[in-house]
Formats: sequence, C-alpha cells, structure tokens
Amino acid sequence: MLTNADCTLYRWNAASGGYDRFYFSECYWSENEGAAVRKLGMQHQTSVTVFLYDDTNPPQNPTKDMMVKGNCPFTFTNTTPATVSASLKAFITAYKVRTVMAVDNRMFGGLPHIEVTLK
Repeated sequence: MLTNADCTLYRWNAASGGYDRFYFSECYWSENEGAAVRKLGMQHQTSVTVFLYDDTNPPQNPTKDMMVKGNCPFTFTNTTPATVSASLKAFITAYKVRTVMAVDNRMFGGLPHIEVTLK
C-alpha cells in the first residue's frame, strides 16, 4: 500500500442537496503538471490522481464531488439551497479544492484501491 498523504472528500448528497464530509487518513496523492501550446498560447494543466484504500465512502458523483488534500475541517451548512451555495463559495475561497472527474473501483488483486482522478 502506497501512502503519502491524507485527504478529505466532500460528496454530493442529492437527498439533502448539500455535501457530506468524509476523511481518509491514508491515501496516495499524486499531482501531475502538464502544459500544451495552443493557438492562443501556452496552457498549463494540473491533474491529480488519488488512490483510496478504503471503499467505505468512495466518491460517487463525478463533477459534483470534491476533494482537498489533508484533514480539512470545513463543514457545509446543508439546511437550504442558499446556505449550501454560501458554504460552497466560502469553501472554494478558503481551500485548494479539486473536483472529482473519474472514479475507478479497483478493489481486487494485490493492491486493492479506488483510483480517483481530480481536476
């Protein structure tokens, strides 16, 4: 098991219309820097790959779920759509938030994990 970090998942909850917080004490977090020359100039991109070794509360909603590296103490106020929106704005302003783009369940073999791709 490769570990180099911990992380916090904020998973979209359709029933409440807000986000639930899940902490993972051990994960493998890999940031990849890339650049491409386009018609309008140089564009830099960062992608992140995270290996989660616990399948209890994995990401379930690509493009809606979010992750933060480390133990993030932020808690969303999920009482009304307005409070969720205000919480989301404060969250994105205060932390380096990554959006879940893909989730691959690989909980088999010699290194069972869930591979999460972030943007």
